[in-house]
Amino acid sequence: MEIFIIFSVLFFLLCFLVLVIYSVLTLIQIKKTAKEAELVLQKINKNLENITGIGVEVRKVISSSIPLMISIFAGIGTSLIKFFKSLFFRR
Repeated sequence: MEIFIIFSVLFFLLCFLVLVIYSVLTLIQIKKTAKEAELVLQKINKNLENITGIGVEVRKVISSSIPLMISIFAGIGTSLIKFFKSLFFRR
């Protein structure tokens, strides 16, 4: 019975040691992953500033050309309405 208790305690200590080792290794890996994620996010942040600048320029071009497009489509729409009106409703 005494030998069984000694083996049980040794087995428990060995399992506890393995658990501690795996926990430490996991925490080290989490730390490395967090650092890598931080570097990736810093690179994305730098590129995001460039993309934001491009987006601002595109928005300026689009917002300046919208009134022109509206006037062109309004003219085309009016012309089409007159054409179809004369085509289908002749007097």
